[in-house]
Formats: sequence, structure tokens, C-alpha cells
Amino acid sequence: MRVERFRARGTVGKRPISEDVVVEDRVPRSGTAALRVLRFEDRTGARRQPTVQAATWLPMAREARPLPSVALPYQRAMLAALAFRAAPARTPAHAALLGLGGGVMASWLLAAFPQCKVDAFEVNEGVLAAARHAFGLETSPRLRVHLQDALAGLQSLPSGLDALFVDVGAAGEEGGLRAPPPRFLTPEAVEAMRAALQATGVAAVNLLPGRGMHASEAVGGALAVFARAFPRHAVVRVKGEANIVLVGGRGTARRSQARLLQHACEGVECRVDFAQ
Repeated sequence: MRVERFRARGTVGKRPISEDVVVEDRVPRSGTAALRVLRFEDRTGARRQPTVQAATWLPMAREARPLPSVALPYQRAMLAALAFRAAPARTPAHAALLGLGGGVMASWLLAAFPQCKVDAFEVNEGVLAAARHAFGLETSPRLRVHLQDALAGLQSLPSGLDALFVDVGAAGEEGGLRAPPPRFLTPEAVEAMRAALQATGVAAVNLLPGRGMHASEAVGGALAVFARAFPRHAVVRVKGEANIVLVGGRGTARRSQARLLQHACEGVECRVDFAQ
């Protein structure tokens, strides 16, 4: 199994990031494609975070792919949120990612929508190095990677995003959640996400409950805050995973949008619940 490490560089607030980036190639069995995954590991060895933050299937010999592979089901569900926009037929022109991960979703957006511009925010320079070196994130005039705090960066963007994807892991378990950190789920933060969207835009937030006794309470609180900012929303629960994807759209609710989101999620084993 191939393993490569990228040293963490950056800070969260005033705290230096201590988690290095680990990239592994996993081969399930002979004759099948290898799965390349990204995870974090504390360089002191005192704490390990087994949660995979990004994954892609490596192409086999002479295999041509129209789009980059997004291997994690919850990330495919996040991208399916594009169907929940109030104008789903219109090609997205501007998207933002809070959390770069392996750059897999950024690469997919750039390839799927040749006119789309993408802004990605990441605090760990090691993550960007891994995305470029190990996951093939290309340099493009349509991609801007900002090495800064994601919430502060979001407020610096002009409003008018077609889509916003929030996939930020916490340092361990905070407030009953492993993702995102609690400060991304305050009423002010979620309202900032809504304000960054244009009138037909959509936001998708990856919610990963913790394993402690406060996890259920934390999920309920996050859902309540999200629903207040996005009365038109859906909750996607991925089968076999703890991840919950919150999808919120601006604009007037239409039954056709719910059907489109359900259809877009068909490639992911999940349950989709819509707000009444």
C-alpha cells in the first residue's frame, strides 16, 4: 500500500495545525482500480483521525474518464445538490468550497462545467500540496485557492454564488460533531452562507455526528439553525455512513426541484427528506 505524507502548515485562529495529511492507495483485490484516500494524522502520534476526507478511484490502464472520480458517496450527494437550485437547467457560473480536501469536488466542478469559476478556501497548506501532487488538482484560471479561514473568506466574496459546498472537518470531536466545527453552524454563519448565494443558489453542508452522548442533540440543533436560514431545504442521509448532507436553496420551492434532487441522488444509496 502506497503511503505519502504532507506536512501540515497553517493555523486555525492562533492555534497551529498539528495534523499532517496522509495519502494512501488501497487496492481491494486484483484487477480492480485502486482507491486513493486522504486522511489526517496528528504528527505526535497521540491521536489519529481515521475518517477519510477525500477519495478518488485511480484510472486503470488505458481507461478514459469524462469526469474526475468522486468516490465518497456523501460528496456525490453534495454535488447532486446542484439539482436543487431554483434554476437547475442553468449552468452554474460560480461556486465556492469551504474546505478543499483532496480537491476532488473542485476538479469535478471544473470539468463538468467549463465556464464555471471555483473559489476554494483551505487553512492547511499540506492539504493543497496533497491535492496538487496526489489528486491531480490542476492549475486553472477558473480556480482560486485561498489559504485562509473559510468563514472569513466567504464574507470576502461578492454575493451571487450559484453553489456553496461546506466540507470542513473538526479537530477531533467538538460539540458532538466531527464536521463541521461548531462555529460553522451558528445562526450568523449559516445566514452568511445564505447571503453569499444568488437568488437561485444552493448550499450543501456535510454534517458528521460524533460518537458521544451529545451527537443527537448536536445534529438536531444544526438542523434547526439550517432550517431557519433555508426554509426550502432537504436532508440527505447516506446509507452505510454517518454523514448527513444538508441542502438549502434560495428561491421559491417547487415540487420539480425535489424530484430533480431525488433523481440526482440515484447513484448514491441514501434517503432524502424534504421540508414540508
